[in-house]
Formats: sequence, C-alpha cells, structure tokens
Amino acid sequence: TCALPICFPVTIHGHIYWKDQAGVVLGCNNEQAQSLGFSSPEEVIGKTDYDYFPKAEADALRKVNLQVMETGRTHIIEEISSLANGTQAVYLSKKVPLRNKQGKITGVIGASIDITIQKEAETRTLIATEEQTHQLESILSLLPVTIYWKDKSGTYLGCNETQAKIFNLNSPKAVVGKKDYDFVSVEQADIVKRIDLEAIVTGK
Repeated sequence: TCALPICFPVTIHGHIYWKDQAGVVLGCNNEQAQSLGFSSPEEVIGKTDYDYFPKAEADALRKVNLQVMETGRTHIIEEISSLANGTQAVYLSKKVPLRNKQGKITGVIGASIDITIQKEAETRTLIATEEQTHQLESILSLLPVTIYWKDKSGTYLGCNETQAKIFNLNSPKAVVGKKDYDFVSVEQADIVKRIDLEAIVTGK
C-alpha cells in the first residue's frame, strides 16, 4: 500500500517523507529512515519529528509544515537536522501539500537533499575572504598616505588609519556608510563627487 496519491519507489535518491496533518509519518524512503537511525521505512511510520529530533528542531520543522498546509503553497528552505550518528547535516528541502483525491490538504510531502559539504565549502570560502580582507586592512592601516574606498553612490566602504585621523574618527570602521558631505562643505563634497563619477565613467 502507499499513502501517497501517486506511488513511487522508496529507494528514490534523496530524503523523501510524507506526514499527516498532525505531523505523524505516513511513509518515507530508505535514505530518510537510515538517517534517522532506523533500518527500514516501516519503523518510521507512526512517529513524529519529536521522536527523533531535539524539541527545538522538531518545533521548527512543525512550524514549516503548518505553513505549507495553511497556505497550500510549496516551501523551499534550508534546514539543519541532527542525525542518528550524533552529527548535524544541512538540507535543502522542498515541502508541498499532500492532498487526497478530492483535493483536500491532508498533510505534507517533503523531499530533502544533503548540502552539508557545499555549505562547509561556502563557510571556508567566507572565512578565507574575511582573513584576506583583514590582512589587506592591516597593511593599508600602516601606510602613511590616506587610503579610502567608496561605492558608486559615493558612500565610504572603508579607509585606513591615516584617513580616519584626518576625518577625526575613532577608527577606520567609523567611516563606513558615510559620505564626503559628512566631513566637508557641500561645495567641496560636490567637487569630490564630480571627480569620483568621472573616474567611474571613464575608468581613468
């Protein structure tokens, strides 16, 4: 038997599961069962997220499932789940309403893929970028000349210690978000803005 309107093999790749309105599992595939510490999908039937996840995780999952059922819309989200082996994994999950033959919503169908490796790679890249930025800022702060950088609107994104002192700022970070109009007269700021725009437009 199959609790889904359309049956599919429980060996399909990825984590597949479907639940009723109360959050009780009606079925799942082998991959989902094994990640939860069960040897077969049959062992998961009749359980809820609260039977194998910490309460905070189960509450978060339940909240999303309720939103899917209340709105009747598909939800695609990233979720962090505890595994049976004691580790945690990051999943990209798609959840859609489970409907009966009359079209009434009777639960939720979920499909999740493990993106832990990709997220870890993103984190490593972010850390490396932050370290490089910190090293660059450290080098710039030691130079005896004024250095600063802005976006296309003329908003300061950063500067070195020498420039910060000229602006009477406590630290280079204090310049972020400000414009020349915060430091000099309107006439002077207008001139700087015109020169900045000329450099941006001409690339010179």
